Amino acid sequence: MTLATMTAWMNDARSPEEVVSLIGSGQRVFVHGGCATHSTLVDAMCTTRRDLEDVQLYHLHLEGGAPFADPGQARSFFSNSLFTGASLRTAVAD
Repeated sequence: MTLATMTAWMNDARSPEEVVSLIGSGQRVFVHGGCATHSTLVDAMCTTRRDLEDVQLYHLHLEGGAPFADPGQARSFFSNSLFTGASLRTAVAD
């Protein structure tokens, strides 16, 4: 990676809060799974965006927590689990 490329990347980097501010109610969001689950973005989505409603999340085998599956998030997020990992087994069973 060249210095110019790295500088351009650093200038374009955004905070998790800025990134999740782009999500709107009623949208569909894919959350990458496995070891690539971006827990920081998932947490920011659930803690800073209390205004969201009916966001459809699509994911498979998430690692880490799944705060969007908490009962208090039911108005905001609907989980479409294509393969259920440990963090969602209880929520899916309910």
